[in-house]
Amino acid sequence: MVTNFTPANFVAGSANLNGRPVIVGADDFSVRGGHADGAIANKALYTEQLALSFRIPMVRLIDGSSGGGSVTTLLEWGMYVLFLSPFGPLVRSLLNPRRLHSKGRTYIPPLIGMDTMIASLSEIPVVAAVLGPAVGLGAARAVLTHFSVIARSTGQLFAAGPPIVEHATFESVTKDELGGAEIQTANGSIDNLAPDEKTCFEQLRRFLSYLPSSTSRLPPAAAVWHAPNPPKALHLLIPHRRQRAFNVRTVVEGVVDQKSWFEIGEGWGDGVVVGLATLEGWPVGVLAGDCEKVGGVLTERGTAKL
Repeated sequence: MVTNFTPANFVAGSANLNGRPVIVGADDFSVRGGHADGAIANKALYTEQLALSFRIPMVRLIDGSSGGGSVTTLLEWGMYVLFLSPFGPLVRSLLNPRRLHSKGRTYIPPLIGMDTMIASLSEIPVVAAVLGPAVGLGAARAVLTHFSVIARSTGQLFAAGPPIVEHATFESVTKDELGGAEIQTANGSIDNLAPDEKTCFEQLRRFLSYLPSSTSRLPPAAAVWHAPNPPKALHLLIPHRRQRAFNVRTVVEGVVDQKSWFEIGEGWGDGVVVGLATLEGWPVGVLAGDCEKVGGVLTERGTAKL
């Protein structure tokens, strides 16, 4: 007879989004802060493999997930628990002194499941919403996506939290000062900023509405679309004098279908405007120079955004 039960802190399942199937993996912050070691070790990896096998979009709802093991568990069970866990092969390979000479290495960390997450990027749409503190592996899961959004009210992203930073640098910072929503959308680590969790979900839905379920399918066409309603002076928006700037977003919205323009990365990469829209119901990508910012010059950050 079960008298006590603690649920896994990672919730996984399938759902329909915009009428199409997706796989959803969500951290449960209410159970051990959503740390990855609090659930079955391979549960999160299984959802990634499932989405890739079924060739359907992967949706990550990140709220506190990290990739480290439990220090308390290691002290109680001993270090041998690492070798007996699903992480055993990885740990043994890392401790092998001949590993670097025989296999070399890249800047991509040899984390469990990293190969699957990277493979998914070339096969299926992968999106993430940062709804709380995304730490360690959670931060990696947030940025290894085609689109990411963070909630201004609750989201942060960093490799390690304020206590570790203070221990290493003797500098006391808050979570928002270390990796708050404004910081991460200004440097391009996260694509879009949302005021709250509800808006995060709306942006995920809208982004996926422009994309196919996988590379083997065509993107869906909108069942109902409305032709653009450009301002009467659209042809006059671009000045004859090259020294004068104009609002390129007004031009874009005057060309694509009404209310179909979805900008990505507005907070970073000045000089370049990037987004998705529809033309006669069909999804298209839009790239445009923004002459109102840095004169439309393609800067280093703008190049990365482009």
